[in-house]
Amino acid sequence: MLKTAPIQHDLVLVGGGHATIQVLRSFGMNPIEGVRLTLITDVLKAPYSGMLPGFVEGIWSEDNIMFDLAALSAFAGARLIHSAITHIDIEEKIVFLQSSAPVSYDIISLNTGAVPDKSQIVGAQEHALPVKPISGFLHKLPMIDKTLSDIAIIGAGAAGSELALALKARVTALAQKPHIHLIGRADHILPRHPLAASRVMQRALDKAKIRSHLGSAVTTIDSQSVSLENGAVIQADICLMVTAARPADWVSGLPVAKDDRGFLAVTPSLHLPDRPDVFAAGDIASVIGYKREKAGVFAVRAGPVLVNNLRAALTGKPFISWHPQKRYLALIGLANGQALAVRGSLVSTGRIWLQLKHWIDKRFMAKFSDLPRMQTVSPRLLPLLDNNDIASPDANNSTLPEMYCTGCGSKAEAGLLSAALKEAFQIALSLGANPAYFPPDDIFSDAADLPPARIKSGLIQSVDYLSQAVSDPFLFGRIAALHAMSDILVAGAQPLTALGVVMTQRAVPKVQQRDLSQMLAGALVELSAHHCQLSGGHTVSATEAGLGFSIIGERVSSSQLPTSRDDITLILTKPLGIGIILAAQMRGLAPAEALEEAYRVMATSNAPATAIIGACRVAAMTDVTGFGLARHALNLAARCGFSGVHLRLDDIPFLNGAAQLSASGIASSLKDGNMRAVPDQHLAPNLAPEEISILFDPQTSGGVLAAIPSQDAETVITALTSPECSLVARIGSFTKSPGLTLS
Repeated sequence: MLKTAPIQHDLVLVGGGHATIQVLRSFGMNPIEGVRLTLITDVLKAPYSGMLPGFVEGIWSEDNIMFDLAALSAFAGARLIHSAITHIDIEEKIVFLQSSAPVSYDIISLNTGAVPDKSQIVGAQEHALPVKPISGFLHKLPMIDKTLSDIAIIGAGAAGSELALALKARVTALAQKPHIHLIGRADHILPRHPLAASRVMQRALDKAKIRSHLGSAVTTIDSQSVSLENGAVIQADICLMVTAARPADWVSGLPVAKDDRGFLAVTPSLHLPDRPDVFAAGDIASVIGYKREKAGVFAVRAGPVLVNNLRAALTGKPFISWHPQKRYLALIGLANGQALAVRGSLVSTGRIWLQLKHWIDKRFMAKFSDLPRMQTVSPRLLPLLDNNDIASPDANNSTLPEMYCTGCGSKAEAGLLSAALKEAFQIALSLGANPAYFPPDDIFSDAADLPPARIKSGLIQSVDYLSQAVSDPFLFGRIAALHAMSDILVAGAQPLTALGVVMTQRAVPKVQQRDLSQMLAGALVELSAHHCQLSGGHTVSATEAGLGFSIIGERVSSSQLPTSRDDITLILTKPLGIGIILAAQMRGLAPAEALEEAYRVMATSNAPATAIIGACRVAAMTDVTGFGLARHALNLAARCGFSGVHLRLDDIPFLNGAAQLSASGIASSLKDGNMRAVPDQHLAPNLAPEEISILFDPQTSGGVLAAIPSQDAETVITALTSPECSLVARIGSFTKSPGLTLS
């Protein structure tokens, strides 16, 4: 008998805005046992809007202004799903995603911001560059840096004026001299602030030689100009929009109360009226009775209220209310070493205000970048409430055992498995999977019949299993299936059937069903794409999730093994470093770009590469997985009658950030064992130890390592440069000298 605390409820956070990051930090500091967090975000690094002008001006680096959502998710113990959303079914409590399986929730919090409203200006959709979302603007900034033509900025409020001054300072520092035009429909700058503030900002713009065009709205934008209602035409090849924003398209489809601009109307407790399971904060929301501008300060100040009320919803405590203030201190940079301070009718400028702004911004960023190392403590247990639909368990979840049997009691319930399979079928079908490769609806056995009509030659079988190192269950299902099929593919076989072993994390049945359906849906998508039928399997419940498959395949390749008489070229089709990246992710130290690339590499099939290599007259293949490149290379050499391997370290591709993480001391727990398994090492002097270490890094769903006679290598490498293959690199050769030689 094993004492556990099952997952009872899913708290889903949509969007990585300024309020969401406060929720992640709070739950990382003080989790509630039985509550699982999931962050759904279309970006892994979210910019702090308050520091954007300083970044444009050159005061801050990109790292200074970015919240690392992957690191924050790891700190909070939250699942991370990297996808945009398409819509939300608030009745069924499901979030539908653009590039992943639907996600169910018990409580949801929305903090996705807003998008620019281009509908009122002809040509804006084609020719305008919105500043929000900021991540998209940052990607376009190098293009702006290279322009020699004039730049127009639409929007003469605080954000547009501050950006114009920062951009002027930037182009001046780059020795460029494009004119910058600031356009506003109001008759003065900063229309939401006192006239005294407007006059100060106008003087700053004039001194910077930024041309103001006020009192007339923009009617048309084309590739070279901006036209105004008053007939003026402003020549500009780049047009930035910093105007009033609108909600994202999916918000309009929600059957809930909205304000007059289409934003979600929320109570002062930050939840929808009559829907205490749906919270919203930041630009996407408007507090009923408090008409305020869309400013980052409100998202920041809503954060503590959101944290409190999400916890209250989960624990049955009363909500608190938030009353957004009318007057707040606005600090607007002037790009001259000073800032403009405005609070109500009080207006002031000076260096002290810029220093204060920098101090506030850096302190806020530090809260989410300098995360404390948490002690391993037992989080507070979630009470099972019965006073509302948020925290009360369903009827079939009402009895939660204090102890779980680790014998047959660890199996998933039959009804739950059946429901999860049906749900997985629907998800996989919606993503294009072929139902011919699904298991039968009436499957009742862990055993499966092989389809004799499909078998024309010899069979090969393999088995593999992964613990869930990727928190998105759908993506993990895809990776686990690809990882298991890879053994069959590199053996020159076509996967035919699969038996799955699914480990779900201990949870109440509704949560267990969600996890099971998502993992199976991801696996079905990949199995179907490879014409491999999921014929059955076994499902159990344990303290951590995992997924494995026993795959049977039919031999299709007639390649011969190279022999010791051949001059061999070794090629590799994926970069190394997955184990290091995943180890860093567990510590919240994996850079977002590295994590994103690792996910992409793991979710890339080896089938195209193995088909090309398998067509070679003489070739041998293996996949690089748990033993690391060095050990797999030596095993492949032994199969071909060679004693050793020579690898050229400079030619071996690594994932972005892997070498830096290795140099900082991060490594997979299997690395040292893999190094001990290669005792005979001959290393050239001056090789970087952190790069040598990566040769022993275990890979999940790693690439193909192939041995090809050198006279055929160029033909194979040329074929492998197709779009279906992510990478190909010549990395070394076999040797008759024993052991591993590195140069």
